[in-house]
Amino acid sequence: MRLCSIAEAGRGSQREAGRPRAEDDEIMTASRPQPWTLDRLVPRLFSAGWPEQPLTAQVSFHAEPVTGTWTTSVISQQSRFVPFEETAGDPGQAASDDRSYLLTLAPGGRYRLELVSGDDPCRAVEDEGEDDEQDEDDDGTDPWASAVADPGGPSGPASPAGDAPWRGYCGDGTSHWIVYGDRAERTSKPVLPASVWAMLDPAWLVSGWDLHREGNAEAAGRTVVRIIATPRPLTSGGLGRGSRLDRIVILADPDLGLLLGHEIVRTGRSDETTLITSLVPGPADASSAPFRPPPGIPVSDSSDHDGDADPGPQLDGPGWRLVKSAAGALGEGLGLAVQNSRRAQTPPGAPPMPDPGPPDPVPADLPDSLVNLLHRTGQPAPRFSATAAVWYDSEGLAVAGQAMRTGSVPWAGQGPDELWAALTGRPLPDRYQQERVTLSLPGRYRVDQLSAAGGRGLRTEASDGERHWAIYRDRVDVQPADRHHLDDRWLRLADPSWLLGEGWQLSAAQPQQVGGREGWLLWAHYTGTLASLDWLQAGRGLRPQMCVVADAELGVLLRMTSCADGKPVTCTELTDLTVPPPGADRDLFAPDMPEGVPIHHSHSLRGEPIGPISLRDVWGVVSRAWRERSPGGPA
Repeated sequence: MRLCSIAEAGRGSQREAGRPRAEDDEIMTASRPQPWTLDRLVPRLFSAGWPEQPLTAQVSFHAEPVTGTWTTSVISQQSRFVPFEETAGDPGQAASDDRSYLLTLAPGGRYRLELVSGDDPCRAVEDEGEDDEQDEDDDGTDPWASAVADPGGPSGPASPAGDAPWRGYCGDGTSHWIVYGDRAERTSKPVLPASVWAMLDPAWLVSGWDLHREGNAEAAGRTVVRIIATPRPLTSGGLGRGSRLDRIVILADPDLGLLLGHEIVRTGRSDETTLITSLVPGPADASSAPFRPPPGIPVSDSSDHDGDADPGPQLDGPGWRLVKSAAGALGEGLGLAVQNSRRAQTPPGAPPMPDPGPPDPVPADLPDSLVNLLHRTGQPAPRFSATAAVWYDSEGLAVAGQAMRTGSVPWAGQGPDELWAALTGRPLPDRYQQERVTLSLPGRYRVDQLSAAGGRGLRTEASDGERHWAIYRDRVDVQPADRHHLDDRWLRLADPSWLLGEGWQLSAAQPQQVGGREGWLLWAHYTGTLASLDWLQAGRGLRPQMCVVADAELGVLLRMTSCADGKPVTCTELTDLTVPPPGADRDLFAPDMPEGVPIHHSHSLRGEPIGPISLRDVWGVVSRAWRERSPGGPA
């Protein structure tokens, strides 16, 4: 039976748009007399932990039918379900998905999720006879994986299905299991379906989402807060099931620290809905027996149950082997070029890289004001102009490069080893450059090289939301704006809510001035597995040890420094920060075309490097070395 949407369920209990009513801000519980305004909601969602009282809930899930096909990423080797806009092609998952669970929670991280009806795709297997027709890299990943799922977070592996007294997932606060009825499998971490995990851990909403409080609603007999969450630019690239997500409608119970519902809306229609339809106090039994597999059934360890080890994506298969072969051949040539190339020296008079000081490894509880600052609660979309100074430290690059080569990152050894050997065997020079960046997110930006052209001869890159310009020494490329995305480095400066994401621990904030502006210095340490830290992001300057300075007024990062073993590697600092006046966008984002240079209009991704050698820390020297070894000398 199809669930009504959250919008329908909340109709009549939420306020009309533009007509606030006093009862919307009534006291929800006697313990919290203040209304749940957004500046109170954001810190509460961020800090929400496991419920302090036992609870039993009925959970219902519905997903609309979709047609599509399976594909496998060449780089990550992760299977994903790509929907078709029309019904052509492989019918794929053409039926709706309806499930119900019984959820029991108890203090101490104990849980039991029992499948009552429907099929849980996390535990389903392919029908017999279809193995030969499936892509050899298809791992059965859930095509209904929610847009709130974290690729490195909880997800259920495929397993044999079968009738049993109860099937589902459980954990006693120390160990975790998948229960198949006649057997159980112990896992190293919770593997609850993403749609359910999102209800229990609402902190994901604080990192990378714009939140709008729409008023109060009713769910499971309780008064809850209705929130509209829309993805920010840094988030929208990894939402799964295409990039068609409009928003997620949230029913949050701040008193319990849980979500009682979330509805994913794509292309204007309700696509996935998860609701807690009843919620009652659970038994006050302190025993952990209900949160373990039934006694007497065999229990085995899953392949991931090896302490805290996480093997990460297995970079193997035909596609990746082809990439490695090509990268190895290219690496031999580039490695030789790097060894014999000239080293560009730091310009005379360049300022030294700012010293972040010794790392602060002690995590601290963040005050509500700092959580709101990093989330940019109540702030408009980032819009500013600034001069960006960028430093590359030779010793830090060598330390980071050696870590890549020796295997302390999950993809080490998978690319051109000759290139890494050349880069770490012959230290790079210190580097300094200046850029002028102007942003008006989500889609308008302009980046001008002030001190020198980029590694590919790029002088200006700009987008007005419809067109994208790339101005080189010898040409101008014009393409649709959706073919290009702003570099993550600028997005991370503009939207520091990534620091509130899973796995990051922040130190106590210390006051610091940058460019005459007041800010807060924080050390951020990534405590999750490196496999969960996207290796492409690591190549773009995001490392497990970061030092940032957040502007105390605008909530953007004035400085972002990546470190390797406490040694600064790269640093980007913003000065002369201003907010352009409204109505100035026409002059800001449409660059003047240089005279006498051909203009190319195309729909290709020409000129965009891909793969391991596109890492920002090495691309400049590699491309420069390649040009110097090519006929005709430097460009």
